[in-house]
Amino acid sequence: MPFNPQVVTRDVFRPQGTLSAAVTADFQADLQSWLAATPSSLLVIDFSQVDFLDSAILVVLINAYKELQSQKRTLMLSGVSPELKIIFELTQLNQIFSIHGSPEAAFTSLENLSLAA
Repeated sequence: MPFNPQVVTRDVFRPQGTLSAAVTADFQADLQSWLAATPSSLLVIDFSQVDFLDSAILVVLINAYKELQSQKRTLMLSGVSPELKIIFELTQLNQIFSIHGSPEAAFTSLENLSLAA
């Protein structure tokens, strides 16, 4: 399945298909455009339509995470399949990224944190 991103809502970016080195430049450009156009403090990348990702895409995600952190913004992930979750666990990126079942769950978790503070 080719790379085909969607902006689901202003705060949710949903890549689709296979995210490999072959589409890294396109993925990075689309992600950066979305980040620049979205003023929200919480952004969610929904991987529910992604069947594969490789290390080149992980580098793009880490760079986006760092960029948003420097802007006091939060990047969360959702819809990560069991196969993709293994990649995040093996690379220990599950300790950096907050991973949720759905975009709604990500937004709810941040709301709950805000209420607890």
